[in-house]
This record gives sequence, C-alpha cells and structure tokens, in this order.
Amino acid sequence: LYPGEPSVAATLLLNHVVLEPGQAVRLDAGNLHAYLRGAGVELMGASDNVVRAGLTTKPVDVDELLRVADLSSLADPVLPRSDRYDLPAAGVALQRLPAGVEHVAVGHELAIDLVGDAWYLAPGDHFITAAETYVAVPI
Repeated sequence: LYPGEPSVAATLLLNHVVLEPGQAVRLDAGNLHAYLRGAGVELMGASDNVVRAGLTTKPVDVDELLRVADLSSLADPVLPRSDRYDLPAAGVALQRLPAGVEHVAVGHELAIDLVGDAWYLAPGDHFITAAETYVAVPI
C-alpha cells in the first residue's frame, strides 16, 4: 500500500494486541499505535498535537515524532472488562450501556452502538439503547 515507505519497518517493533468485543486498551500520550482491522472508540483529551509516524498520506514530522515518542515497553496495555473506563486527564469516561436501557445525558456526549449507529446527545437528552451502546460521558 505504501511503496518505498521506510516507516513500515517500525511496525515490526510494535506489540500485536488482539482485543475481543468489549475490551479496551490504555495508551498514554506518545505511544505509537495502529489499527489493523475492526472498529474501536478512541478517546483522548483535547489536543492539536497528533503526530503521525507514517503509513499515511498525511504529513509526518519525524523530528517531532522522535521528540515526543514514548518508547518504553508496556507489559500489558489491555484493561480488564468493565462497564466504565474513566480517563480523568481527558475529562471523559466511556460508559457501556446494555440494550434497552434509558440514558439521560449529563453533558455533551457521543454514543455509538455495536450496530454502527452514532449519536450526539445534548445535556438532558433522553436516549434508549436499541443495542449495546458505548457513551463518552464527561467526568
């Protein structure tokens, strides 16, 4: 897909982590990551400093990447299954709601279900899940 792309060699240094539906992985700022297949919800704090490492047609700033990359090894970044994953530094949590549950938005929230539908919820909006749904809620 990316002929002549030197960053392809860096993929050999990444850990291969397979997630089952409902599992989560925690990567702090500076950790290189890539998605091979499937879908996921990525939550991060407000930032204007996303740095790409390659395998993209978007700009790659190698000097900045080398400055901010966290190259320390992660023993096991997969979090135990939970109905809620808090990310205090980002001011948000990911809440799992089973099908048939009513949810009232406490702030500006985003919801996505396992069917692939997504919604924006304004504060006070009422929402009834038709399928298992994940909601990014403020904390």
